[in-house]
Amino acid sequence: MKICIVPVCYNSYEDAIKLLDSIEIAFKKTVNVYLDVVLSDNSSSSCHFSDDYSYSFYYIKNDNIGYFPAFNKGLSVLKDDVSEYDFVIVKIFC
Repeated sequence: MKICIVPVCYNSYEDAIKLLDSIEIAFKKTVNVYLDVVLSDNSSSSCHFSDDYSYSFYYIKNDNIGYFPAFNKGLSVLKDDVSEYDFVIVKIFC
């Protein structure tokens, strides 16, 4: 199974980190799952995120471009076409 999750963050770093950590815990319990997570950040400041996740993690810093433009920008960094994923999930943090 192939899954992509694109959290869009707007000044909610604590919640974003909690989500990424919970995804890590769940992902370690899976088999035969390929997971891309793209954190698309619209926040007014920057934050450092761990790059030590078991899944493929990407971080994009945007100017405040809006939630769904940030989601689409997140999708644009994927190596594979969206049609190749079984599930594509968006999560908004505001």
